[in-house]
Amino acid sequence: MAVAGALCLASCNNDDAPETSAHPWAKSYRFAPYTTGTLTYNDYTNENAVIGGAGYVNYVYANGDQDYGCSYGCMFRGMFGVILPQVLQSVTLERGGDIRAVYNPGSEIRFETMWAFQAPTVEEAAALVPTTGWEKSPAKMARWAERDGRLVVTLDLAQIIAASVGPDADAEALTQVVMQVLDSDAATIKGLIASLLGVESIAISDETIEQLVGWVKNGIPLRVKEEDGHTRFYLGKEEFATLFKLRTYDDGAQSSDIANLLTLLGDAGMLPPEASMAGMLTNVISTGWDATESFEMGLDLVSE
Repeated sequence: MAVAGALCLASCNNDDAPETSAHPWAKSYRFAPYTTGTLTYNDYTNENAVIGGAGYVNYVYANGDQDYGCSYGCMFRGMFGVILPQVLQSVTLERGGDIRAVYNPGSEIRFETMWAFQAPTVEEAAALVPTTGWEKSPAKMARWAERDGRLVVTLDLAQIIAASVGPDADAEALTQVVMQVLDSDAATIKGLIASLLGVESIAISDETIEQLVGWVKNGIPLRVKEEDGHTRFYLGKEEFATLFKLRTYDDGAQSSDIANLLTLLGDAGMLPPEASMAGMLTNVISTGWDATESFEMGLDLVSE
């Protein structure tokens, strides 16, 4: 879910973006089918392991006989494969550079914590997807471009703020305030976030704040992998490094920025209770981060 949320954390002017009208990525996509099969790991054979679906996960980390990458990869694919199709039906990279989505704003996400360990069957997962209430997102909110082989996702922050606050609010003034905040140093931004969340301080490194702000200003550079009819847009270990790095904070506690961020958002009521499972997984991944061979996470799509 971290990667799906990142798609909504960018804003910049795309006047100098490369031409997209004839680009092979310019098409409509749906999520790859939710698929289960048999996988053996940690001396256990899972006959209903999630091996494909909305989320692309390639996590390689083994500690002796314990293949955490395989087992945790199944968990993440299961969560993505169940949750994302309930709110997002398709994504279109338009030839003019817009990103449009068919989404369900009224969908009530259904997810049981036990499904992270015992995933729903294909039939059970399909029954969770709404049959009504789908809408097409507005134009000129999100943009895409190719830069150095990456899919760079950006949002027009002014347009999004204007649509969110309504015609009676001063959207232009609010946009200027937001941009001024983004030009602040990491300490100032962390102080503002702490104030908004109603806490004294937040245990997130300056390094992570600077990376996220860079994505906001310049767009998120997603890696692209095309194989066997699938198109995967994702972030790799390099992009996740500052988030998952195991750190020792001022109070002596060891954790990671992403685990602390999930805890903060959960305590503030900004994440559903089901997200606690993702928080648990991120703690374990952070503990073994230095020995992780590969960590790739994003969306697994097929063209319509």
